[in-house]
Amino acid sequence: MTSARTLATRGLFILLFTLLALLLVGYLMLSTRFGLSMTASMVNALASSDEQRVELSGVESLLGEVKIDKVALSDKDGTWLEAKGLSGHY
Repeated sequence: MTSARTLATRGLFILLFTLLALLLVGYLMLSTRFGLSMTASMVNALASSDEQRVELSGVESLLGEVKIDKVALSDKDGTWLEAKGLSGHY
């Protein structure tokens, strides 16, 4: 009985530690220049396909105040949408 309780307690601590580590990594990804660059690269890669391309550039902030210098959408014929100087608050 005691070993089952010990295993459950260890499992709970591991779960809490993992959640805190993920929150810390998420915060660092959204609050540092390197993290913002990596986040923009991941969004570009995940949102793009063989037929269309999404390009975010100049991401300055994503926490509380969103600032993105340029968003471009393009396909095989070229860029069909470009937005510059985007910002917003949440």
